[in-house]
Amino acid sequence: MEPTYVLLFRPLHERVKFRCKEVLQGTPHEVVSECFNIEKGVTTEEVSGLPFPTVSVNPTLSGIYDEIKGRDVIVILPRELDSSLLFITCSFLSKSRVFYVDGEWLKEWDLNPIYLSMGLRFLDDRLIPDSLPEVKRSLWYFRNGITFLSLKEMENLRSLTMDDLSREMLSTILLPSGDDVTKIEEMVRLYIRAGYYDKAISLGRELPVIYCMRDRGYGKLQFDEKDRKSVYMTCRRALRKVLREFYPDFLDLRNYLMHMGLSASFDVEMREGFMSLSEERQKMISEENVKEVAENVLNLAKEIHERAEEILSSEGGED
Repeated sequence: MEPTYVLLFRPLHERVKFRCKEVLQGTPHEVVSECFNIEKGVTTEEVSGLPFPTVSVNPTLSGIYDEIKGRDVIVILPRELDSSLLFITCSFLSKSRVFYVDGEWLKEWDLNPIYLSMGLRFLDDRLIPDSLPEVKRSLWYFRNGITFLSLKEMENLRSLTMDDLSREMLSTILLPSGDDVTKIEEMVRLYIRAGYYDKAISLGRELPVIYCMRDRGYGKLQFDEKDRKSVYMTCRRALRKVLREFYPDFLDLRNYLMHMGLSASFDVEMREGFMSLSEERQKMISEENVKEVAENVLNLAKEIHERAEEILSSEGGED
């Protein structure tokens, strides 16, 4: 049975058409007649002459969502920036397979839109209106691995005034209630779902330090050779010992990713201006291995923490 789709678009003077893999300038009629079996059209203006039923709705999240929920959707992004976020939001909320036409390329993304974070790497800040600076900052901090500020900006999103559907969309990237340690664990999961495995691994490497400091009443994350008995320095020493003794491959992989492939711990060899890696190291940084390590990093962080606690307990917690 041939699949059916809903065409979601806003009529413009300059329309978009594509011939399956080729994108050209044209009209919505040409879009639907050559590539997809369209069940109906959903537009924000009155349109006539299309070879399928068309529904005209108010350009609001709720108005469009009621017409597209649960269906596969083709989204033609308008050039107006304030409308683009609206259309992107609806496509995620539709919980369906989505085809985006952005005026230049046809992109087929098979996403699980329940977690908006999976699509964060595809969203361009230029598509988000200036009226939503909190969303822009939150996405920017998240993508660039600035954990603490990303946490705070995500919390700021809770205070935004918006309709129920917009709030539902934003709730997919908000973190659960609780302390920041709990939220950091959830952020690791967000990075994994979004495909940012390097950031998930780097954050997972730091979590045992946070766990250890939590067990000792917290303190400041500060390297200070003059105060080697501080909570942070005590935890850091024990964890570095555990990592070097029991998890050298994990530590090497994290360093390699963190240093953009130019880590001395990964034995990068340079000859006459060219760099190379051994076959064994190349296997360690394969997509399959990096993904597997990232998906297990929360369990690994707890395991590393337990080993560090054994060391500290045997020392009476003293350095």
